[in-house]
Amino acid sequence: MSNDVFPDGLYLLAEYFYNGAPGTAPVLAPVDRLYSLARHAIALSAGYDITPLWRLAGTVIWDASDNSQFFLPSLSWSAAENIDVSLFALLFDGKQESEFGRRENLYALQAEVYF
Repeated sequence: MSNDVFPDGLYLLAEYFYNGAPGTAPVLAPVDRLYSLARHAIALSAGYDITPLWRLAGTVIWDASDNSQFFLPSLSWSAAENIDVSLFALLFDGKQESEFGRRENLYALQAEVYF
């Protein structure tokens, strides 16, 4: 979406996830399977190109089953034609036994080089 308020483009996404068989993964679980405690989850993502080189983005996932949340804010910079640098955080909230409550927050700086 591009207009006078967001001339460089605003990107929005909404998702609903239904899991018919919530539960934890067995010890020797196949890697091609999704395991989640959540039966119902809602995700909202937004991204905004501040300039052609800078992008601000964020994603929120809410587990409606246990009221836990996950938030991923990020700021990306295209440092060169083949180098991208991102500053981001993985932020979790909820009770200890919930989908997102048992995880620790993570803060990171990432550099990607393409060749």
